[in-house]
Amino acid sequence: MRANARRWREHAGVPVWAVVKADGYGWGAARVARAVLGEVAGYFVADADEARELRRELGAAAPIALLAASGPGETVTLLAEGFTPNVASLDSLAAAGAWARERGSPARIRVGIVPAAGWSGLLAPAVEPFAQAAAGEPVEVQLWTHLTAPEMWERQRASFASAQETFARTGVRISGTDVAGTLVSAREGRSGHSLVRIGIGLFGARFGGPRLQCAIRIDAPVTDVLPAGAVASAGYRGAEPIDAPWLAVVRCGYSDGLPLRLAGTNKIVSIGMQYTVVARSAPESAGYALRLLDTTSDVDEVLENTGISPHEFVVGLGR
Repeated sequence: MRANARRWREHAGVPVWAVVKADGYGWGAARVARAVLGEVAGYFVADADEARELRRELGAAAPIALLAASGPGETVTLLAEGFTPNVASLDSLAAAGAWARERGSPARIRVGIVPAAGWSGLLAPAVEPFAQAAAGEPVEVQLWTHLTAPEMWERQRASFASAQETFARTGVRISGTDVAGTLVSAREGRSGHSLVRIGIGLFGARFGGPRLQCAIRIDAPVTDVLPAGAVASAGYRGAEPIDAPWLAVVRCGYSDGLPLRLAGTNKIVSIGMQYTVVARSAPESAGYALRLLDTTSDVDEVLENTGISPHEFVVGLGR
């Protein structure tokens, strides 16, 4: 993960902020955050609960920002606790401004431009009145959006550029901008913005971008070894030719998060609830730890043509 964070920083040419939402994609937010400590400039979490949990683990020095919008009272609390809240309403903006006046220094907040349902921020009609109000408040705004489906990127960029121009024209202090997650960073490299948000990319998902290392290792103990010609099929699959002389049955299945749709790829013949059958060129002894995934694996290649997203894959194994 440290190597991957460094590689993303080199690829993007700007600081990397690690996205550790959903408890670090199921692998432990603090565990992931510590793995990349020193290689990233800060951390993004989903909400206040995740922010406080990560703060307890990492201490006050680590910059932490939220992706979900907060109400007026929570905005003030988050600012007082040293977090960067995501502000999406005039009431929350006014609360941040009042808190800043009381302290005598600007409040740093994030303001999102909504690209699609599922992200917190401002819809197009709300941009102008929000910017007008923000210009009169002692706040510094990190303006952001998230580019979703590639066919929508051009439209989403135009919407963001228009909002940015509105904020600048009204005199809002813009301390930075960001639009790129892992997919955008992979495809476009240098972003021209203040930072990139990398989450699933820390685990080795690269979307055709920079060369990375898979950060997940799966060692599954062999429970049985069979000559391929001695059985008609594997698991619940029908009779079919098996292009290997041996079959290893290993203790790892979809109850452990190994996706069923990996069957038929990477020498995996079938996947059951607790056992997976793997084609082998030579027999292993029972108890031997067969490595299904490690740093030499390419996550893009492992998931190619399976219909499994890297997010689904990583979160499933983490859980």
